[in-house]
Amino acid sequence: MIKLIIYTENYFAGGLERFIFDLILSDIFDIHIMVNSDNKRVINFAKQYNISYTDIPLINFKILKYKDNKIIKLFNFIAYYISMIPNYFLLKRKLQDILTDNLLIVNGGYPAALSSFSIAIAGKRLGVKRVGLSILSTPSPYYNNKFFSFFHSKLDSFTDKYIDFYIPNSNKIKSELIKIGFKSDKIKTIYTGVNIPSNLRKYPTLNYKNLQLTKNNSEVWIAMIALLGSTKRQDLLIDAMSKIEDKSIKLLLVGDGPKKEMLIEKVKKLNLNNNIFFLGWIENPKFIYQFIDMIVYLSDHEGLPYAISEAMSYKIPIIASDVGGIPQQIDNKKGGLLIKNSDIDSLVDKIQLLARDKELQQKYANYSFNKLKITFSINRMKKEIFDLYTKN
Repeated sequence: MIKLIIYTENYFAGGLERFIFDLILSDIFDIHIMVNSDNKRVINFAKQYNISYTDIPLINFKILKYKDNKIIKLFNFIAYYISMIPNYFLLKRKLQDILTDNLLIVNGGYPAALSSFSIAIAGKRLGVKRVGLSILSTPSPYYNNKFFSFFHSKLDSFTDKYIDFYIPNSNKIKSELIKIGFKSDKIKTIYTGVNIPSNLRKYPTLNYKNLQLTKNNSEVWIAMIALLGSTKRQDLLIDAMSKIEDKSIKLLLVGDGPKKEMLIEKVKKLNLNNNIFFLGWIENPKFIYQFIDMIVYLSDHEGLPYAISEAMSYKIPIIASDVGGIPQQIDNKKGGLLIKNSDIDSLVDKIQLLARDKELQQKYANYSFNKLKITFSINRMKKEIFDLYTKN
């Protein structure tokens, strides 16, 4: 068992945290968690499983309002990047007390949260032998902006000296990283793996907090399990639901995030309160998979969504956006259906097609389940991460 420090600044619940939780419960790593003090979910998880942790009160400079003002935009941009400096000293001081040879920085997209760069630099200067940065989503479209690309390429070049390897969870992310200047020999794709459940039985009822649902034979229940954030497109799914005349097709939105109130208001305006239900963040959504009939996952850009792999493990048929690493998970018209986000009518048609064709549901579910066992198993993921930290 090797000692491994896992660091994350993550603020929002989602697949990134599920990835961290799986590593925490691994039997091949002796893990210490370093986490942003505001992330009570990871802190509580560490307490629950008696995992040593350090919570970090990260420094964030106050951002001025009136963001449409160009001068204030520039000020906010500069203030944001200056925060790397005090956080470097803070993280270095905390890291000294728990120092080991291996550091894994778990991040969402790229560019990484700035404190991720700060701790990479601090770790290397303190003598950490292996520093890895996981990247779970495709690089930001801001890299298409000439100013941002020029500025960040300089920062990327500087911080690259302190990072031994980058760990994207799809080949699509790897190719995008290479496009923006990363060296391919420092990038190791490791697919996010999930456990295969022991019980694949379906249940006709769902009881969660104040929500009690019983499915009748004519109903089809869909779920989207994802952060309610800017890149996830629950809004498109809500629009599609408003166009489906068959009101026996219903939707569960599982997750939390900054778009929650806006989405709730949208559902109210469309008078879909009896067809769309918000469940919030659920640490282990096993009972959701055992109730629903389909997963729809829409996003503007992605890595390898945890929720899709998890749905595959429960033999749930899937409709998903044709972006990022999703086509590596879902073989179109074999293991599910891929769509373009811009084509709402196509999404409506595919939902209605799959909702009413039980044979097609079973075909897609079985195909994806068999693919998952070979390609996206959690044991394969853990072994590849272990090898990365022991053979480099």
